[in-house]
Order: sequence, then C-alpha cells, then structure tokens
Amino acid sequence: MLLSPLAKLPYHTAYAIWQSLSLVLVLAFLYLYAREWPETVVLAATSVPLLINFTNGQDVGIAAALTGFAFLLIRRGNDFAAGLLLSLCSIKFHLFILVPLVFVFHRKWRVLQGGLAGGAVLWGLSVAAAGFAWPKAFLGMASNPGIHLSPERMTTFRNLTFLLAGQENLAVEMAMNIAGALLVAYLVWRIRNLETAVGVALTGGLLVSHHAYSQDLLLLLVAAVLFATGGASRALLGTTIAVGLPPTAFLLLFARPYSTFVPLMLVAILMVALVIEVPRGQQSPG
Repeated sequence: MLLSPLAKLPYHTAYAIWQSLSLVLVLAFLYLYAREWPETVVLAATSVPLLINFTNGQDVGIAAALTGFAFLLIRRGNDFAAGLLLSLCSIKFHLFILVPLVFVFHRKWRVLQGGLAGGAVLWGLSVAAAGFAWPKAFLGMASNPGIHLSPERMTTFRNLTFLLAGQENLAVEMAMNIAGALLVAYLVWRIRNLETAVGVALTGGLLVSHHAYSQDLLLLLVAAVLFATGGASRALLGTTIAVGLPPTAFLLLFARPYSTFVPLMLVAILMVALVIEVPRGQQSPG
C-alpha cells in the first residue's frame, strides 16, 4: 500500500523519490545528532554501509534515522510517540527483533504501548491492502531461498555456521541464535543506560537475524551514536567504531572464508559490553 504508488511512476522518477526520501531522513538524523556529537558526521562520511544503502536502494537508512528520531523523543518524555516511530522499523523487523527487550527490562511501558498501537495500525493497513491472508503470503515470500542467497556474505551466525560446517545447518544456526539472544537479553537487563542497551540490542540483531547483509551494518553507526550520546564506555564506543567504520567488515564479507570474522567482530562488541558495561551498572533497571 505504501510503495505501490511508486510502481505507477516511471522507474527513474520512482527511484529519485525513494532515494530522496531516504537521503532527507538520513541527513536529518545526522544534523540532529551532530549538534550533540560532531563525530557523527565523520562516521557517516566514512561509512561504507551507508554508501551501500544508497547504491543498492536499500531501506536500512530509513530505519536507522527513525531509531534516532525516536530516542530524541524519549529524551523529551514523548515515549508514546517514540514507540509509534519505532513501529515503522518493522520494515526491518528481523534486525530490530531484540530491541523490545530493552523497553521491557527498562520498564518503558509507554514506548511499548506506542509500538503496539503503531503495529496495530500497520496490521490494519496490511489487511486493507491484501486481506487477512497476507501473513501467509508474506511468510511464503520470506521463506523463499531465492532472497537469502550467499549466507557466507551475511553478518549473522548463519554465515558462521555455513563456513564452519560447509553447508547450511538450521539446527546449529538456531542454537547459536538462541545463545546470542540470551546473551543480549542478559546484557540489556544489566545495562542501566537505555541508549547503550538499545545499541547492544541492534548489534545482536545483526547476529541473530537469518537475513542481514553489508548495508545492514549501518545500524552500527546508530549504535555508535547512541553509545556516544548515552554515556557508554570509551571501550564499547571504540570497538563499535572499529568494527563499523573502516571498510574492513565490508571487504571481509566478500572474501570467503574470511567473512567468518564479521560475526565474530560483532560478538566482540557484545563481549566488551559484558566485560565493561555490565560492571558499570550492577543492578537491573528499576
């Protein structure tokens, strides 16, 4: 429903509109956060995933910007509106799947209420556009192996499983995903700073998702900005920048078998959070 009007336009016109929308949102995100942390602009200017987001016409830049806007609303006490914005990140729900845990453990009930309200509206719009059978159609599309090509080029535990075993192994992948999700759940429970916890959850999402490629590493830029503006340790911020800023991770994803190092680099961010951030907040929120 939201994108179909573009399909009625000439391709280049639709492409220009889509890219312009993404660019405006990303620039607004950078402008708003650069006033607080000027290094935001430097990170964006040297971010290969941000470049890939535009050259591939992806939507992760939109989700990244919406996340940033939501936290500006949270800081101003507009939790419900923030939840509404975050519900739009359902366009990349597989990458944000661990984020709701943060708001549960930090008892940000109004954010969750806003997210549920926004989700209900989106569900209603989906039914209006495609009927009540749309979830089945969506699952059929999402389960098509043709859209999950080259697992060795993903940022996820699926990449690690594929390269270690030499083939797809769903049982091993799921075991790793569960272990990773439990680790992230523990971290966001123990880390008292909300921005830091969400940055950790975004990092975990890049690992436990079944589908995440090089452009999705753009979420590490969001994590770094949240770490910097939310008061995370220099060790966690520096590790995240080292993983997400240079072209190293991007290049490794196209150099089998060295792409195995990318999920391990993301695990390293979580390990720094475990060793550094957890001791800084010895009690769970509330």
